Amino acid sequence: MQNRKTIGIILLLVIVIAGVLVYFLFNTKERTNWEQHYKEASTDPYGTSVLYGLLKQRSDDSLTDITHDYLDFLKNTAHNDTNANIVLVNRYAFLSDTEAVVLMDWAEKGNTVFMATQSIPGELMRKLYTNECDQEWEGLSSFTDSIIHPNFSLPSQHDSLDYTYRAPYKGSNTFLKNKTEEWTFYDSKYLCAAVGSVVEYGYLATTSDSGYINFIYIPYGKGGFYFHTNPLLFSNYYLRDYEHLKYTSKVFQHLQNGNIYFDKFHKSYQDVNDKGASDGPLVYILSQRSLKYAWYLLLGMTVLYVLFRAKRNQKPIAILEEKKNTTLEYYKTVGSLYFQQQDPYKISLLMFRMFRIYVKEKYKISIKTNDENTIKLLSTRSKIREEHIERLLTIDRYVNTRPAVSNEDVVSYYQKLNYFYLNCK
Repeated sequence: MQNRKTIGIILLLVIVIAGVLVYFLFNTKERTNWEQHYKEASTDPYGTSVLYGLLKQRSDDSLTDITHDYLDFLKNTAHNDTNANIVLVNRYAFLSDTEAVVLMDWAEKGNTVFMATQSIPGELMRKLYTNECDQEWEGLSSFTDSIIHPNFSLPSQHDSLDYTYRAPYKGSNTFLKNKTEEWTFYDSKYLCAAVGSVVEYGYLATTSDSGYINFIYIPYGKGGFYFHTNPLLFSNYYLRDYEHLKYTSKVFQHLQNGNIYFDKFHKSYQDVNDKGASDGPLVYILSQRSLKYAWYLLLGMTVLYVLFRAKRNQKPIAILEEKKNTTLEYYKTVGSLYFQQQDPYKISLLMFRMFRIYVKEKYKISIKTNDENTIKLLSTRSKIREEHIERLLTIDRYVNTRPAVSNEDVVSYYQKLNYFYLNCK
């Protein structure tokens, strides 16, 4: 009976997986890709083909793509530039420590680097940020909202009406119809009154807060670095509207009039120790729709086989005896030992030692003396009268200095301590 049930479950799962596979293989309806890939040749909502075209028009069709690392490119192609620009728009910027140094040397000559990423490379930022606010660089912060209003901090660029960006409704192409997005920003703790190495250029406003800095400038030598924390604002989805085009135009007004280099290379992780490695066969399989879902089906069937095969060969699980709580027996045993010793002094010491441990764990107060500050602090946190706490601390000091304690004293101490335990908050 059990075997039939197991076989039925397996058949049901196979039918479900096969049905899903057939659906994806034969449903040829075009689906919208909502992946944040920021590819300059893609017309997907989160591609950057519109931005790429605008930059190409701005540079009089002299826009150059960076398809290899800065070490080669800046040495052979852009080594003589003094007012050129490197533009990187992506979710992340994968930059090595050596490339960060070379890029800083290039900017120092009078060139500009613009990065719109949700994560500023730590290798670069730890070298640029001078820690004037006594705050080590810990990365960007983020929040989630459905509507944001970016604007510019400089009076010459600030608009009286904020631009409005609404998170896209992704419709039936996603399992969750999400109407919110994650927005990253530059924490204001890095911009103290004394800071001079970081200039605030723009911010994000929401219905509840307007203190989210998302656009900064860090001068370096004769040039500098612009960091924008919301690459999503430069995607195809938003640049279809004139209002958003206006905001983008103002952002890129900060670029210089020289050459513009569009960084494609650092949009993905590059293994500097294995630059010549070719793509594996799995890359091609996953790039073909039919092969991709066949591969997923094979993996699913393999997982099912392993799960049910392991269940069939599993040894019977031994019945373990239920664990018993022996705490009460332990206390009774310890208590009887102290009672047999008939030593009121040791019992008193133990009671007050446990009292000090209890106060330290619950209220984070270390009782060493019965000074007024300790008494007031413990009274405030425990809601016990100061007179009672002062009496307890006096008895505690008395017990530690005078070992002459009677059984009646132990009973009296216990009653006062018990009152504290039962009534403290």
